[in-house]
Amino acid sequence: MNAFNHTGYLKWLFKHRKPLIAVQVLAILASVIFSSPSFIPPLFKSTAVVYPYNLSTYSRETSTEQMLEFLNSTDIKKGVIDRFNLTKHYKIDSTTEKDWKTELLEKYDKNVNVSATEYEAVEISVFDINPDTAYKIVNGVLDVLNQKVLGVQKEKSVEVARIWKKLLDNKKKECDSLSGLSKSLSTEYGLLDYGNQTREVTRAYYQSSKNADVSTAMKNMEEKGMELNAVNQHLNSALANYDDILIKYEDAMKDVNKQLTYSNMVTTPFVADKKSYPVRWLILVIACASSFLFSVLAIRVLEKL
Repeated sequence: MNAFNHTGYLKWLFKHRKPLIAVQVLAILASVIFSSPSFIPPLFKSTAVVYPYNLSTYSRETSTEQMLEFLNSTDIKKGVIDRFNLTKHYKIDSTTEKDWKTELLEKYDKNVNVSATEYEAVEISVFDINPDTAYKIVNGVLDVLNQKVLGVQKEKSVEVARIWKKLLDNKKKECDSLSGLSKSLSTEYGLLDYGNQTREVTRAYYQSSKNADVSTAMKNMEEKGMELNAVNQHLNSALANYDDILIKYEDAMKDVNKQLTYSNMVTTPFVADKKSYPVRWLILVIACASSFLFSVLAIRVLEKL
């Protein structure tokens, strides 16, 4: 124990300096060699920071949480994988490897990182051996996100538009039926404006009750006038309802045909000109520190033995 007390520890290190230095040299050489591009391909990073926009939240979730749910969904991952042919890019053999899909998704999750920032934005970081590819994938993730969210919203909009279209068609049939009945009563019985025509026929009837035409008109007014009036009132109400439904149907079709994006760019991605991984100096420090500790322990064990 005295060998590891202050100056005694330094003397002990000096005593064993040659094997310790040799191990450090070997550690440095190994870390330099094994952190070279031949063993660890350098990765370039491209990052975008966006705020969610035009998202309709459900339940108690925030728009940021909803965006994260979409970005972490398998549909969006597959969309990005297909767009950039990442199966081939990541050198995964889909013909012979049994669990190649799992391996592919694990590789995707390792290279494409999605997380929320402190201020409720969403950060998308992509690592790749090619800086241009990393940049393209970041933008591709946002494009696939827009397509996915737009598709989900359109699916609901189509359902709503289909409902309004059915109501519109039914209301049109009702209007056509009432219009046909009104026209039939007007043509067959010579009825036009029930209010004004009633006054005119009544006046003519009392002035000349023996006139056959006036008597016929009076009879028609008595038998069919109220019916025509009711039909016209229902027709006017149906036409007003038709206009209201038509407006709602047109609004639903606007939602069906809309083209929206769902993020506001805060930090725009760019093509990196410097690798982000591996950090060779950090590997060197870790290798030297771990090899030093290991060699110290090994020498102490050998001394005791």
